Amino acid sequence: MPELVALFRPFAALSLFILRSSRDGDTARPIALKAVGDAMRSSLGLSLAEDDLLAFAAVLDDGDGAMLSVLRGDSNGYDYDGDSRGSSLRFVLGPAFVATGLDSLVALFAKRHAVWAKSNLLRNSNGNGDSQSPTTKDLALGICNKLRLTSVLETTIPSAPAQYADPTCAVDSRVWMALKEARGIDRLYSHQARAIDCVLGNARRDVVVSTGTASGKSIVYQVAVLQLLLQSGEEDNTILLVFPTKALAQDQLVALRSLVCHIPELSEIVIDTLDGDKAHRETRRAIRDTASVILTNPDTLHAAMLPAGAHAWRGFWQRLRLVVIDEMHVYQAQFGQHVAHILHRLQRICCWAQGKNIGGSELDVRFVACSATTANPAEHMCLLTGCRSAANIEVVDLDGSPRGSKHMALWCSSTNPNSNSNSTSNVSSRPLSAAANVCNVAMQLLAHGLRIIVFCKSRQTCELVFREISDSLERSPTPRMRELQTRIMSYRAGYTAAERRTIERSIFAGDTRLVVATNALELGVDIGSLDAVLMVGVPTSTASLWQQAGRAGRRTRDSLAIVMADPARNPIDKRTVAAPSGLFDRVFAPATVANEQSIAAAHLQCAAFELPFAANEIDDTEGLCWDPVLQRWICALSFKPWPAEKVHIRSAQQTGADWQVVDSGTAGAPTLLEVLDAYHALFALYEGGILLHRGLSYSIDCVDPDLRVVLVSKSNVSWYTVKRDYVDAVPLSGKLEVCYGEINVTATVFGYKRIDTRCRKLLELVEHKSPPLTIKTNGIWLDISLNIAQNLAASGHNVEASIHAAQHALIAEVGAL
Repeated sequence: MPELVALFRPFAALSLFILRSSRDGDTARPIALKAVGDAMRSSLGLSLAEDDLLAFAAVLDDGDGAMLSVLRGDSNGYDYDGDSRGSSLRFVLGPAFVATGLDSLVALFAKRHAVWAKSNLLRNSNGNGDSQSPTTKDLALGICNKLRLTSVLETTIPSAPAQYADPTCAVDSRVWMALKEARGIDRLYSHQARAIDCVLGNARRDVVVSTGTASGKSIVYQVAVLQLLLQSGEEDNTILLVFPTKALAQDQLVALRSLVCHIPELSEIVIDTLDGDKAHRETRRAIRDTASVILTNPDTLHAAMLPAGAHAWRGFWQRLRLVVIDEMHVYQAQFGQHVAHILHRLQRICCWAQGKNIGGSELDVRFVACSATTANPAEHMCLLTGCRSAANIEVVDLDGSPRGSKHMALWCSSTNPNSNSNSTSNVSSRPLSAAANVCNVAMQLLAHGLRIIVFCKSRQTCELVFREISDSLERSPTPRMRELQTRIMSYRAGYTAAERRTIERSIFAGDTRLVVATNALELGVDIGSLDAVLMVGVPTSTASLWQQAGRAGRRTRDSLAIVMADPARNPIDKRTVAAPSGLFDRVFAPATVANEQSIAAAHLQCAAFELPFAANEIDDTEGLCWDPVLQRWICALSFKPWPAEKVHIRSAQQTGADWQVVDSGTAGAPTLLEVLDAYHALFALYEGGILLHRGLSYSIDCVDPDLRVVLVSKSNVSWYTVKRDYVDAVPLSGKLEVCYGEINVTATVFGYKRIDTRCRKLLELVEHKSPPLTIKTNGIWLDISLNIAQNLAASGHNVEASIHAAQHALIAEVGAL
């Protein structure tokens, strides 16, 4: 036994160092991981991935340190209670344990941590890890039966080995060394190698990498960034990375900085984010003047970087060599058209700054795009970047990354398991909602030691699911489950920047066992190794389903993805449950970009403001003003002083300034709790209502529409509120048959419902009128002829309800297209 203790002593100390480094977001984490990995290889002949090393560290630390003290030889005895906080398991490390050596130690870890039974350490040590624990399929079947759910559709995606390759282009050896030291990567997958050849090879082509979730697409542009920085001459090359969300930018900022730390020659390089969270003028100016690599989003590029003055940013644009467009599949429809115009404006300014012919093809800037699987990645990138032909874009879509098996299931309620079969109450006999079922499934998965992410379609559902799981953990009779209450998180839009960063650090470090999120975490943020994905309701598209399902099972880990349908409450879910075949088929729709004249005209004004047009530069000058002094076309007065403020790129919902939600009940100064756009504020903030925030209830005490400030205070109530509203849509032009054009949409909240948190029973209808919000946007409308209405009535159908149903069917079909 002493020999075994001595063998594991260095791993115990270093594993504890890993845990502390991970929790603090310390840059020492990669060093600690490498040290433990090297020790494991030299002492035990085991080669472990980063996730397994972190899991090993978690086992050794194990909260109360009992296992740690034993392995360090600090305990006089070798008795160890597997969980001194309530588990009935007890392990005695005696002579038999010494005789069997490593296998028994691994088995002990596996018994204490169920998820560890599927790790590479177990597989490498005894060769049959699958026999030690139930497969994800068996686990899912057991939970489905236990909770009396209906399994509508199930399938298992088989595992696949990695396909490796080496790039043929010249890449600095320091780049490979940084990858190995920081990430433990010494070989590239085939798609990574091919993409790097396209970007850095002699041909220097634009490239789009369209492979599966967690396939390592970011490695492609990370290698390109490091190589270009090392190739810089007297003046550093500059690189722009564009992400659709701030969370993605923060994730990649950490990743790039960790790589640069391992290249001493790049120690002076400044890498930073520039987004709405950095509003201070001096901060932005410092980033502009010193950063070689800027990570941003389309909003900041559109509203701050491009309009700030071509001369102010001239140095950065002059040296720009690479533009990365991550999660390209997000940029579709009207949002896609906005982003396309923003990228065209960017290239126009770069041509001017680099002394190139504006509108020519000689711009010395390469584009690298990463996208989830779509049917037309080259065409989509061509539309966004203005490339003259999709044939000039290299598509890398043959995925060489490994994957574990993934069991996917579509479930729904059979009946409410708590209902009385003899009851005639509609409330008790109605099946549980998808959100309630997801909470029950999440509790079962947590009990089996799995790490989970739950995806919700709305912010309120996200908060309700998070609170229900938190309350269930608090009520659990098992101490180990109750302690998990501090290791679950919610994540959605609306939280303050500081709060989001804190949550992201916890998620990235692996401290969180369960995350309840909206689609804010659907994209490629590295949230560590998760074992299961739960989806509340059927996702709106195949791409979204696979993006969410891909959040679990990174690298070679087996995983579980469950779609919890709600056919009793959602017509789309009802249709899917009735005809489920094809739900899990990987058949993707082509990505589309809108082509609306109003959007193009708005960005023309922005471009003229940034850099006035020469007399012969454009043909269509409608809306612009001719400046006889400059002899150029300039922005119209109606768009000044800052045209970008009048062009909302995300949606028509971006109306006016944001609303600030302030907690006035805190001790001392009031605290900023949330920031909401005007559209979401209308439906979430009304006096007398309840705002849910990270599992807590806040009473909405005062709403000031002039200042756009809402005062709230913590409230210990057993109910929540749901708005009561109606929406009027009025066409502004066009024929009243079937038409697409401009419409005015007016949303009005006229009251709210009080809903019991436990049983979801309606408690009260409250009248309250908030100021309406009118949005000018584009839409489709149909004129229902009189004879159709008469036929519906003659057939016994409710005419208004029938038209309403047709509206939802149309929305669903248009959304699917």
